[in-house]
Parts: sequence; structure tokens; C-alpha cells
Amino acid sequence: MAKSPQAETSLVETSLVETSLGETSLVETPVGETRIAKCVEAFLVALASHASPATVAAYRHDLAALCAFTERREVTEPAALDTVLLRAFLGSERSRGLAPRSLAQPRGPITLR
Repeated sequence: MAKSPQAETSLVETSLVETSLGETSLVETPVGETRIAKCVEAFLVALASHASPATVAAYRHDLAALCAFTERREVTEPAALDTVLLRAFLGSERSRGLAPRSLAQPRGPITLR
């Protein structure tokens, strides 16, 4: 396993997935012991079956950062992902240097409404 360049604290696993068009796509998913990480893995594999590689890569990037954030806070259950925690995550992304304009755009699966 190798470290992901997008999320320095998240490990990734690479697997081949068949897309809806019958093509094979390479998918990297965060690896972790938490239920959140396992849900992310399952989601990305399912997404790869019908989404473009660029879409999967964008979702993987955002979700790997979220997994790393929740692991640092010792949050392990998907049910704990509430608005307060997700706002804290977006705030931490801003403190890492992400531009406010980037944060204002929908971040794939991490959108607050």
C-alpha cells in the first residue's frame, strides 16, 4: 500500500472495477479500520461502475481528506457525521489553504444544505 498524494495521512488500496460500459477502471479507495472508511470504500467501488474516472478521483480526494479528518478526531461511525462535524472539516480544509471560493463549491459528496 502506498500513501495517497492527496491526503497525506490516508492509505489507499488500488483495485480494478468493471464500468457500466464494460471497460475496466482503476480505483483507489481509502483503507482504514473505521466504519466510515469501509463505507467510503464501498461507495467508491459502486461509483466507479457508472461514473467517469475523473469523477471518482475527485470524490476519492474529498472523501480521503474527510476520512483522515475523522480518524484524527477518533470518529469511527457514519452516524456521527453531522453538520457540526462536517462544518469543522470544511474549516480545517480552509486552514490548510483551500481558497474560500473552492470551499463554496459543492465538494462532491460533502455538501451541506
